[in-house]
Amino acid sequence: MANLPAEPCTSLRASSLPPLRTPQKAATLRSAWKERISYQEQSIEHWAPKPKSKTIGMKKNLKPPAYNKFIEIEKPKLIWKMEMDVYTAGDEYGAASRMLTHLSRNISHNSAPDWAKELTELIDPPAEEYLADSPTPVPGPVPQVSPSPTLKPTVTSPSPSTNKGSYIELPLN
Repeated sequence: MANLPAEPCTSLRASSLPPLRTPQKAATLRSAWKERISYQEQSIEHWAPKPKSKTIGMKKNLKPPAYNKFIEIEKPKLIWKMEMDVYTAGDEYGAASRMLTHLSRNISHNSAPDWAKELTELIDPPAEEYLADSPTPVPGPVPQVSPSPTLKPTVTSPSPSTNKGSYIELPLN
């Protein structure tokens, strides 16, 4: 059997896919990430050493420990990196909603607090960055808003027999 690398490939950002990092190709970028994650999963399942124990059940159905570790630890990390890459490529709304779903599904993962912090920083940047990008509003008088002349609220009191307190009745016209 071939030797497995100690650490599976965890990032595609530095190695490939630069032409796909545009807002128009965000879906293609995500698809390429998913294929890479699937390939990594299949290679670990196929090449990792199988357990050699005598247990009840089919040996061929037992998954290698490296595969289980990949599914529990590394695959969620890769999926998070994929969504971060798609977010920075231009699909902010879709990636952010998938990141939130991913975070809720993997809340017990060791990286979940870091993911929550990253997502918060992406969605709600610090005030200094936000204010630096937006024009400074010029202070001025606050315009007065007059109520609409067509709606005139009337206060009526209910009859003493119902005793529900006062309420406002608006016309339906």
